[in-house]
Amino acid sequence: MSDWQQIGENLVRHKGGGIYLRAKVGGKIKRISLDTKDLRIAKLKRDEAVANLRKAAASAPQAGGLKTLGQAIDAYSKIVLNQVDLEEASIRYYREVFRIMNETLNRQKIIRSWTREEAAEWWRKIAKNYAAQRANNILGMAKRITKYLIEAGALIADPTRDLKRKKILETQIYSPSQQEMDVIIENIRSQKKARSDQSADFVAFIAYSGCRLGQA
Repeated sequence: MSDWQQIGENLVRHKGGGIYLRAKVGGKIKRISLDTKDLRIAKLKRDEAVANLRKAAASAPQAGGLKTLGQAIDAYSKIVLNQVDLEEASIRYYREVFRIMNETLNRQKIIRSWTREEAAEWWRKIAKNYAAQRANNILGMAKRITKYLIEAGALIADPTRDLKRKKILETQIYSPSQQEMDVIIENIRSQKKARSDQSADFVAFIAYSGCRLGQA
């Protein structure tokens, strides 16, 4: 807690000034940003945030009663997607990861009989069919689910324990010079289509401001 200061019930302030909710829910400590540096506003947000966390924990299926991998994925996806501080982009990302897991794992497989060999075969297919970053994200979620199952007593040994992340190769990025960028923008504008001028303006703004698409 060296970087944190307790400033109220279930409230801590980071050394950067931001205030976070810190509460024990479902036997685990949760720390969630309240998106404010104002203690008064943080106190107003605190009770609702705690209530949402406890509601999500209460509605999530308990791992001890799960039998199949499909049930495990469904249960853990509810826990992840019910987090109160998730942004829309994160929700889309997690849903895509769970979709891939549902399509590539045997949902009817009994959890306790899922072997290291079966997990390794699944990982080989994922690593072969998906880019390194996406494959690693899927593997990371599989490891999170197995940890969740082990802590709840639904699984004894971790079948994913020996699975290694796929190596990410550095991509060389070529950035056009300003002269080349001017030519590209003018080419877009000269096409004289319904949105050519707007498209050229947008590309110019992105190129010269340094904004990403979401920021723009």
